[in-house]
Amino acid sequence: LNDAFQLMIVGLTIAVQLGFLVVALLQLARAFDGFSEGEPLNPKAARNLRSAGWVFGVGTVLSVILQAPFSYAVTMANGPGERAIIVSLSSSHVVSVFAAAALIAISHIVAMAAEVREDHRQII
Repeated sequence: LNDAFQLMIVGLTIAVQLGFLVVALLQLARAFDGFSEGEPLNPKAARNLRSAGWVFGVGTVLSVILQAPFSYAVTMANGPGERAIIVSLSSSHVVSVFAAAALIAISHIVAMAAEVREDHRQII
């Protein structure tokens, strides 16, 4: 990495991926704070779980897409025929997307359970 432009591209791609991870983890922390408030089935926790799932999913897809500019920036200084643009989809990406989908599904279940619990409270 000899050029400032290369460093900027590498830094931006890493920062974007790290930013998505941090936001998703903060949403999960908020969801677990909602669970620990004494009422495990609450809409706030469901919203935070849903947000975390979407951020994890989008971050995973974005990490696959950002491999191309990252790999090009790293190999930009190489001679002709030695530069590369790499895009790969590994099992870890697939597992991450399924985990994100599971978080979103769980958030819907928690939201519905919170509604049912609130209905039962109003009846009693």
